[in-house]
Amino acid sequence: MIPSAQENVTPNAPASSGQRRRDRAHAPAIPARFDSELFDRLITAAAPDYSGTHCVVSFAGRIDADRLVRAVRLTVDAEPILACRWVEHWFRPAWRRRNDLDYGEFCEVRDSSNFRADVERFRDVPPDVPLRVLLLRGETDLLCIKLDHRAGDGGAT
Repeated sequence: MIPSAQENVTPNAPASSGQRRRDRAHAPAIPARFDSELFDRLITAAAPDYSGTHCVVSFAGRIDADRLVRAVRLTVDAEPILACRWVEHWFRPAWRRRNDLDYGEFCEVRDSSNFRADVERFRDVPPDVPLRVLLLRGETDLLCIKLDHRAGDGGAT
């Protein structure tokens, strides 16, 4: 018997015959390290100060901020390289999995009275995480997305 969504299943309770546990124990383990590809290293060598690919979209209406934060978090879960940091090493740089994924550094929602200045500050932030999303609230909503070029175009994809 598979439990319905309304039933409470204790994550650490032993599963009875024919019953699945609804925790993440069945999910494959995500590696803590991803070796860099040659293309990742070439991008880094060619443009060491490159801050990533930027996208800024203006909306006439309102974006549901809770859904946006959840969507970004699910994206980071679905694409493991986005939950890593680029770690330089003289011989073999690599992507290292972060331990603080629920910290919220990936997606920020804030009020803004000066979109232009806030977008420029957002663009100038160094890419310490491969994906960063900012929703600026004013008379309209402005969605800013920054993607580390190595994660978007490099061997990580």
